[in-house]
Amino acid sequence: HGVFDQQSLEGAFEDVRKEVAVGGKKKEAKADKVHLLDSRRGQAIGIMLSRFKCSVEAIGRAVERMDARLLSADQVQALRSYLPTDDEAQALAAYKGDTALLGQPEVYFKRMLEVPLLAQRLEAFHFLLTFEQRVRALRASAGCVADACRQVLGSRSLRAVLATVLLVGNALNANTFA
Repeated sequence: HGVFDQQSLEGAFEDVRKEVAVGGKKKEAKADKVHLLDSRRGQAIGIMLSRFKCSVEAIGRAVERMDARLLSADQVQALRSYLPTDDEAQALAAYKGDTALLGQPEVYFKRMLEVPLLAQRLEAFHFLLTFEQRVRALRASAGCVADACRQVLGSRSLRAVLATVLLVGNALNANTFA
C-alpha cells in the first residue's frame, strides 16, 4: 500500500486563485459583492433571510402564489418588516452591473420588486395565514361576552339593586320641576 501524501491531498482541494498584493505577498482572491443598501439594513435583512430554509427565488415564488406550505405567518410578517424603500428600489433599478455580484439583501430586494403589489400581497397573505387564529380568538371573546350577558340578565340581585336605584332616583326627583 502507498504512503499517505497529505500535501497533495490538501493541494487538490486548495483554492488556487491567488493574486499578488502590494509588497509581493500572495493573498486569496475574493469576489467582492456589490452592496447597494445601508450596511446595517443589509445586515438585518441578511439575518432575517438566514431564518428561511429556501432560496430568495423560492421566497419570491411563494409570495406571488401565497403558498402557505412554504411560508409561515411569522415568516410573512418578517418579510413585511423588510420591504424595499423607494430609494432602495431606485438604487437597484439604476444598477446595471452583473446581478451575480449583488449581495444577498440586494438580490432579495430585486426579487421582491418583481412581485406585483408586494406590500398589499404580503398583507393579504399574512391575513390569510392568521385568519383561523383570529376567528378562534374572536369566538372565545364573543363567548365571554355572551356568558356575561346571560349572567346579567339572569341575576336577581342585580334586578333588586337596579329597582332600588330607580326608587331612590324617583324619590329624589319627585319634588323637582323640569
